[in-house]
Amino acid sequence: MLGEEFTGYDAEAMWEDAKLGIATFGDYERMAIVTDATWVRRAVKAFGWLIPGDVCVYHLDRLDDARAWVVG
Repeated sequence: MLGEEFTGYDAEAMWEDAKLGIATFGDYERMAIVTDATWVRRAVKAFGWLIPGDVCVYHLDRLDDARAWVVG
């Protein structure tokens, strides 16, 4: 979960996330992104179609809704 305390990625973290993403690409039916970071919300809305499965963005105050949506 990315909250107000999130300040950004460094190169090593990006690489680790990329490796995980490649290894598990297509393994998820649904993914909920829970954040109030505007740039993350916009990025997911713009590029979410590249992610296999369904992707939905929720505000931090809707964490329980996001969890319920993911499990269906």
